[in-house]
Amino acid sequence: MDLNSQHIQLLLLRYLKDQLNEEELKELDIWAKNSTENQALLDQLSDEQKLKKDLTTFSYIPDRSSDITRFVLVNADIKHKTRTYSLKNLIKVGYAAALLLVAGFSYYMYLNFDPVADTNTEISAKDIFASNDQPFVILPSGKKITLKPSEEGVIVGTKGLQYSDGSSISDVVIANDLSEIKLRVPKGTTYKLTLSDGTTVWLNAASTLTYPHKFSGDKRVVSLDGEAFFDVAKADRPFVVHSREQQVQVLGTSFNINSYQENSFITTTLLTGEIILYHEKNNKSIRMKPGEQVMIADNRMHLDIVNSADAIAWRSGKFVFDNKSFKEVMNDLARWYDIKVIYEGEIPKESFFGDAYRNNNLGIVLEALQSSNIEYEMEANRTLIIRGKKGGHK
Repeated sequence: MDLNSQHIQLLLLRYLKDQLNEEELKELDIWAKNSTENQALLDQLSDEQKLKKDLTTFSYIPDRSSDITRFVLVNADIKHKTRTYSLKNLIKVGYAAALLLVAGFSYYMYLNFDPVADTNTEISAKDIFASNDQPFVILPSGKKITLKPSEEGVIVGTKGLQYSDGSSISDVVIANDLSEIKLRVPKGTTYKLTLSDGTTVWLNAASTLTYPHKFSGDKRVVSLDGEAFFDVAKADRPFVVHSREQQVQVLGTSFNINSYQENSFITTTLLTGEIILYHEKNNKSIRMKPGEQVMIADNRMHLDIVNSADAIAWRSGKFVFDNKSFKEVMNDLARWYDIKVIYEGEIPKESFFGDAYRNNNLGIVLEALQSSNIEYEMEANRTLIIRGKKGGHK
């Protein structure tokens, strides 16, 4: 039986917890004797003191739906980008036994970890899931209509606003096609909107899209506050997205814009097609190609090649923390879990790598803070107090 076997993977995890019976121990022994590499890995797993020393900079976010546990690396001094892998994926990509050791031992630490935060704090955090607030639209008249979160999304049709299944949302008639409508998506949820030209927009948490009931004139213009993924329908008229200090112009393509006000930057990531990004403050533009990301910060535009799938991971219910600063991660959590984050002293300088599922409770995500010795307190009013490094070091 080789290392790709999930049975062997689970035996190794059970071995770390000292839960193997006599028959399983024999089975693992036979596996180890099949190759020197297998034996070396088992020897490493047996050296508990070395494991603890090697793992002092590792933290994790477990996926409790299975025994294959994800981990997050939290270390301010890391120079190279390190991605998150499940135990199975580490094996598939042929990573060294040392990395397999890390993934396995993160599971061991998860089951035996003594939290930094007090018990009441941990219970409070584990009671916090994504907000249950419902998205809503604001009609030109000012009327607010709450939308059903159970529906796939909203379509701007010839008969007005309707759900994706064809059912009507409101009997209000919008007389002027140019009248602006706002779709607001609250913290803790996402929503899909199909515009009158067939363009599809997925809005992330705490985001607002302003759009006309029907496009008219030589451009199709919308405004974004927050984050959204656009799949623009092809047409002769350009599609323009205004967001903070930039505008994006396309004919037919797909891209993601992150323009949250609380961030010190705006990022635009192109997945397909071609777009022209115009920076209004410095009057400069960049023509982007798929796989490129432009960040606007400090009135400058920076173009980089990225994994564009990371930019839209939120659409599939995931956080991706790769190379994000501590404050960026906290902003993500605040928008999703509807919490307020307060820093006592300096903001920790840790950078995060890895991912986590948004349907987890906040307590699971905060375990990454516990094991990296960052002290915090979760108050009853959904306020997270960050006190910095244990012992006073930020």
